[in-house]
Parts: sequence; C-alpha cells; structure tokens
Amino acid sequence: MKFSINFHILKKPYLIIFSLIWSLLFSVSLMKYQGSAFAFTLFSFSFLILLFLGFYKNKSYAFMYLAVFLWLGFWTKLVAHLLLDYEYIEPIGVFSGSTGEWDQVLWVSTIACLGVIIGRFLYAILNFKVADDNQNNNVYPEWYPTIRIKVWALFIVIVILATVSNTVLGINQIGLSPRTILPWPLNALISWIVSIGGVMGLATLIWWDISLKKGVYPALFAITIEAFISSISLFSRGVFIFHSIPQFIALYKNKLLDNFSKKRLAIVGCFILIFFVLSLAIVSVLRANFYSQDGITTTTKSQISLNRLEVLKGGIARVKKLIRQGGDHKAHLAELLIEQEGLQMKVSNSTSDFRLKLIKENEDTREIPDSINDKNVIIDHQVQFDRINESVALKEFYYQLTQGVFLKVLALSVDRWVGLEGVMAVVSYPNKGRALIIDTFIEKRTPGEVTRYQEIANSKYQWVDSNVWQFASLPGAVAFLYFSGSFWIVLFGMILFAFLVQFLEFLIYKGTRNPILCSLLGVSIANNVTQFGIAPAQGSVYLFMIFVGILAIVIVQNLKLITNKLFS
Repeated sequence: MKFSINFHILKKPYLIIFSLIWSLLFSVSLMKYQGSAFAFTLFSFSFLILLFLGFYKNKSYAFMYLAVFLWLGFWTKLVAHLLLDYEYIEPIGVFSGSTGEWDQVLWVSTIACLGVIIGRFLYAILNFKVADDNQNNNVYPEWYPTIRIKVWALFIVIVILATVSNTVLGINQIGLSPRTILPWPLNALISWIVSIGGVMGLATLIWWDISLKKGVYPALFAITIEAFISSISLFSRGVFIFHSIPQFIALYKNKLLDNFSKKRLAIVGCFILIFFVLSLAIVSVLRANFYSQDGITTTTKSQISLNRLEVLKGGIARVKKLIRQGGDHKAHLAELLIEQEGLQMKVSNSTSDFRLKLIKENEDTREIPDSINDKNVIIDHQVQFDRINESVALKEFYYQLTQGVFLKVLALSVDRWVGLEGVMAVVSYPNKGRALIIDTFIEKRTPGEVTRYQEIANSKYQWVDSNVWQFASLPGAVAFLYFSGSFWIVLFGMILFAFLVQFLEFLIYKGTRNPILCSLLGVSIANNVTQFGIAPAQGSVYLFMIFVGILAIVIVQNLKLITNKLFS
C-alpha cells in the first residue's frame, strides 16, 4: 500500500458552497471597507488563491497549515471585524484607522501573500520528491517487534513523569516564568518533552505500529490522551488542537481510517470532543488560579480585570520612578492606586463600602505609596479576600463546561490567529528601517525586560512584571519583515518562509518516511512562521531541538544500516 500526502481534496459540492459563502462575505465587506476598493479586492483574491493552493494538488502538510493560518489571521479576521464592528483583541500601536493606513495594511498583506504563493510555485518547480519513495519499506528498527510492549511502557512512563513534573514544578507554562530551576539540562529536557518531544515520540511509535500492520484504533485514543495531558501541563488551550488534529489529518489522508465503521468513528469523535472540552475547562480553571493577583481567587469573568491589574502594577511602578526623578505626578499616582484597589475588590469577589482619600497635607513629601495601604493614604473599608478554595474552583469549572468553553471557541476561532494587528501596529510606527529589523532579530528575551515590539504595538504586556509573567504580543512574520519599511523585504522574506516550511518538511519525510510526523511538525513549523518576531534568533533553539529529535529518530530507525556502512 502506498501512502500519499497529496492534498487533492477539493470536491465540487464543497467548492460550490464555499464559493457562495465567500462571495457573500466579500461583497458585504467590500461595501463596509472605507478605503480603496481595488486594494481590498486584490487583498481578498490573493488570500483566496493562497487558500486554494494550500489544498489543490499540494504535497506539503506544512504549506497547507501555513495557508490556512494566514488566511484566518488576515482575510477572515478583517472580514469578521468589518461585519461585526468590534475592537481588535491584540494591540495595534498608534494605528488611527484612516483610509490611507488601512490601504497600506492591505498592500503589505497582499505583497506578503503573493510572496507565499511564489514560494509555493518555486518549490514545485524544483520538484522535491516526497511521496514517490516506496513507503512499504519497514521504517521501524529490527529490534522493535520483539520488545514493542516494553518500548510503549517506557514511553508512557517518560511522558507521565515529564508532564507531572512540569505541572507541579512550573517549568514551562504559558505566560509564566519558570517557578523551578533544576540542574542542567533537566529544565530544557522536561520542557521539550511536554511541548513537542513526547508527541513526536508518539507519532513515531504509531507509524512503526502501522508498518507492523497493527490496528490504528487504539492510536486515536492515545493521541487524544497525550494532547489532553500536555494541554493541561502547559496551560495551553491550543496545544490540544496542535498535538491531535495534525495526526488525525495524516491518518485520514493516508486512508488509514477508511475501514472504520460509523459506530467506531462516532465513539472516537465523542471521546475527542469530551477531552477537548475538558481540556479547555481545566486549563481555564488553572489559569484563573495561577494567573491570580496576590493569591486572590479569580475566575474567567474577572480575567480582564486581572490583566488590567497587572498593567496598573507596572504603570504605578513607572509613575513612582518619574516622581522620584522630580516629576509632578502625584495626582496621577493617586488615580492609579484608587483604580487598582477597586479592581482588586472586584477580582476578589468581595463586597464592602470603602472610600479612599489621598493625604495632601504634606505636598513636599518624597515618600511614595506602594499601595493605598501605605501611610500616605487613608482607607476606611473592610475587605474579605476569598482565597483559592475548592468551592470557587468548582464554580469556575461548572461555568467553563456550561458557557465558557463555547464562548472561548467562538472568540479564538478568529482572534487567536496572528497577523493583521501586527501589520496595523507596524504600519503606524514611524521609525521603520533596516536598523529596526536587525535589532529586533538579534534581541533576547530576558526576565525583567520587554521586547521591542511590545512598545511598537503599545502592548499592555510592556507594563507587567516580566520577572513573573512571560506573556507577549506577537507581530507575526509579515509585520516583522515590514519592520524594514520595505515591500521588497516583505516579498522576498515571505518567499523564503514559504519555501523553507516545505523544504523542512521534505527533510523530515526523507529522514523518517513518516507522514504523521510530517503533519505534526508541519503545523508546528507553520505556526512558528505566523507567530514569528519575538526574539527570533533566540527562538530558533526550539526548531533546532525539533531537528535534534528528528536526527535521533533517523539514527534509531537506520542504526543497522549506519553501522554496516561505518564498519564495512
């Protein structure tokens, strides 16, 4: 049997339905767009062509994911905001929304899109073969069949130990600095296993089993459970999707699910849905706990207030520094402190009457309050802080299962994807140039410092304590390339990105002959491109570790061949 990764899946009924929906959305959005109709039309058709090329006769999983992510992050996001007229979730710098700025955003985005399309055709012209090899060759080591159960048992133990260690010790959790530093290289190893190494191992073992003609049915449950525990350990809602869906797609495209009965498919579908909903709910509860302010109980409903609290904390520190330097900002400081206390009360679910009054009897005092509880502030209030407890956690979990998950899926279906806001922020930034793109490329992300883009985008994360929080607004590859202020750099940069995602997948396939691994890492590579731009040189370590893992798999699968060549 030959396993193909050719994505010729556009069938006429689906194509007609999609075309009708797209035409309707395009027509209504065009009437609402205030800038150049030509710019919007070219922008829309460019991204439509990109999406089409992502599926039609495409042999690359990575390019398919890249096309989908860019289409969601640019065209879909713009259309959603034009039709629903709501504020952008991500920061947009000093973007004014003038027709001139909007047209420039669309031109930059269109040029980037054309660059990706050119990269697709350039790769096709060079004609790197992927699916022409005889895939019936055994891809598992010769020793694997005899100790298969032991290998699976060892793998399960390693994954459980890594995920539990990460959950308890807080080594790699979204938005948080590491809570524990273990002896080198344990932090890096545990982080790598939980984020990508464990699921790479799972994809490898599943493909080895498929080569041994073992059943695929148990693998579907294994994929779901691994995605579930990794999502919880990393505090990431997206990990469940990125760890599971690419593997399911690869199994489907290689016709490994064709013989499943409808009953089996229904059971698997329900199992996946249940664990997906549970992962979203549990991660949200954990975030409400670990992202809380000074031990105050928080829920999803108060996360906006909590974010504002973190911004206020950084802003208060900045204003106090200005006062110490001789600035006259006491009135502003008083306003920030009062707002901070009000938000703390709101987040803690406490109820009380209070009044706050800043003492102005000594205008020359140089003592600056760290909070409204300091001696320069009179407070008359009674606050009952609710600490994290089982009751609150259960209430939050119930809210997530009944409402929160559904609302979160709706919100993240459009606004989760990086793209448009980054270009909006950079278009409005006046100091673009080669120096900026070079500086942002070589910068490092370190505790206590914020990256340059947080200032460019006027992100709230530039105010938070980066010794505790590691959140950051992301520019994306297109916005990063436009740091240069050059359309040419955007064009050729995106050609290079599009070519590289396909070529890297080609290398993965040639080394492992594993389409599941190609799909899994293809989504990771594509996601790295769309989220590119925060300390890129430093972030390349993640890709390096992926390919170290690939090299290890290649060596294990071909150890006998390598040994024979070395000693023959």
